[in-house]
Amino acid sequence: MSYRSANTSNSPEAVAKSLSNVGITSATGDQATVQFLSGLGDAPVELNAGEYDACIAFFTNKDYDRTAAESIAYVLVRQAKIDDVNVFKILDTLLAQSSKDPVTLNNLVGEILNLNRFKTSILGYKSPSPQNTLAKRNVKA
Repeated sequence: MSYRSANTSNSPEAVAKSLSNVGITSATGDQATVQFLSGLGDAPVELNAGEYDACIAFFTNKDYDRTAAESIAYVLVRQAKIDDVNVFKILDTLLAQSSKDPVTLNNLVGEILNLNRFKTSILGYKSPSPQNTLAKRNVKA
């Protein structure tokens, strides 16, 4: 038998609130940012924990920071779920591309993240320009 407070309301929310001993706290730090940016106006998407953990492990093994790996994994798994694509197929493609050239993985990750960002904010990278040692100028004699 559970004891209720003096609250006479029989709605499920009122009963749950009166029987709960867990305080309601707001998210702080990184969690608040993730909750705020993880779907403005979107319906929540349930993710497979195994796929998410595999993505995190993939990127941490490629020398990404843990927080960066979590962000990239979230974007990949969420988009794979929306597009109904196997996330392991995406990871295999990324592995094949990164084995040829490690810089390619960084470029691909930047493109993936840019496609899932607001259009007013993009990530960029600088590609080295070929250096021309010859001076190009018009010399009149």
